[in-house]
Amino acid sequence: MNDYRQIQNCPSCSALLAERGFFCASCAVQVRCKECRESLENGARACVMCGTPVGTGKAEANVNGSASSMNTLELQEDTRSRSLRISFTDAAIGSIGATVNELVSNKLASHDPRSLKVVGGTIPTVPQLPAAGSGATGPVIDAARVEDRKPLVPPTGDAERMRNIFEFDGEDFKLEENRLKADSRLDYARRLTYLFIYAHELAGRKPVGFDRVKKILETSKVWDNNTRHMLKQKMAVEIDGDMIRLKKEGRENAILALEKILDTAQSDAGWTPESQSRVTKSGGDAKEARPAGKVGRKRSNQAEEWAAKWEKHTDNVDGHFILKDKTIIEKAILALWAIHKVGGKVASALFIQRFIAAAFSFSEKQRSIGVTLERENAREFVIQADGGYKLTPSGTKRAEQMTKAAK
Repeated sequence: MNDYRQIQNCPSCSALLAERGFFCASCAVQVRCKECRESLENGARACVMCGTPVGTGKAEANVNGSASSMNTLELQEDTRSRSLRISFTDAAIGSIGATVNELVSNKLASHDPRSLKVVGGTIPTVPQLPAAGSGATGPVIDAARVEDRKPLVPPTGDAERMRNIFEFDGEDFKLEENRLKADSRLDYARRLTYLFIYAHELAGRKPVGFDRVKKILETSKVWDNNTRHMLKQKMAVEIDGDMIRLKKEGRENAILALEKILDTAQSDAGWTPESQSRVTKSGGDAKEARPAGKVGRKRSNQAEEWAAKWEKHTDNVDGHFILKDKTIIEKAILALWAIHKVGGKVASALFIQRFIAAAFSFSEKQRSIGVTLERENAREFVIQADGGYKLTPSGTKRAEQMTKAAK
């Protein structure tokens, strides 16, 4: 037996070999037997001294009097972390060759063959296993010797489904499906943010620039102080300087939103910027928005003006977040409190309804608000004054309690 320390050069690439180990550090080809450490001949499938197959640590049992060589196949993928390793003898290859061939072809066909590299050369085509009964042996693909460069967007799974929501726009994504089945304006902004960041993450961009997120929210007309506060304080994201990324909960929320949007059993489009623009122009429900009084009388925009002032005055008070599980009376209380903060004295049921829609992104009926404020249990918090409503001291205290609890 030769002394393995005498080997100087790799029989495959002629690089100088180290005195220890079994592989060439330059081309990763096995140069010594793992069982007896005898040097291997170039292109050998087994050790000439002990018969141990290349890639294994011990000799395999003979089959029908001859050594049964082992064939090893390894396949790895990115992002979703798939990994496949198959070892089989020449005797077994006839029964599983066709199945593995189909699996390998499907998995590798989506990649550009030029992106698959091995030391010492390039794989020009998808490797195929030999046909049953051909007597040929299958190729050995060593994962340690294969480099798979990730494509811009994985072609399957969530990335493929995301194409139903966004379309490519240069290096960015453009919203194609605006029916996100959101409950409100702020819920729309939340879903859009999670989906947009997740789409970039699937494309290999993690984290993503905060300015990209702000731009798509502005384009969708849902970027305001409430959205800004929600994004920085209430969402499962991490903002580091001018970059933003999803936390685990945020990624789960994105996947859940994607499933709901693509669920054909749920046909309601939910809140959209287009539907909101129609509501805003009419001040809420079309029938309720008609101004009272004489025909042709100019409609007052007082409620919308209060809402615009509140957006600048909000001081990190996320009205939508505070009221998402609250009753109509609580929404009216917070609305009257906010109106008072921006200079309003009293507000009618119509103005309260329109303020709630513009400032807090909730659609309530004027009649429902009026009936609620006239009930006995509302008098502790709200009283009539000068043709409208205003808060009692208890109502003011209740509004302040709601804002403090949300912080």
